[in-house]
Amino acid sequence: MIISGFWLWKRRKPTTHSGAPRSIRITEARGILTILLIFAVIFPLVGLSLVVVYLIDRYIIRKSKTLRTWLNVQEEEHHA
Repeated sequence: MIISGFWLWKRRKPTTHSGAPRSIRITEARGILTILLIFAVIFPLVGLSLVVVYLIDRYIIRKSKTLRTWLNVQEEEHHA
């Protein structure tokens, strides 16, 4: 099932990106953020993994145009 699932995904995915849905801004998901923060307090390793994922997203994925395109990440808006 793993091999056939990967094979089917590979056949259907767009050539320019991974086929993942567009990301949303963290401020748009306040309910999810609240739940994540509660779990981070209750389970410290969850909190640590969330920090690591945030740092990877912030400083590696968002800085690379190739990764942003492939993972279908929205461009950051800069307000003047």
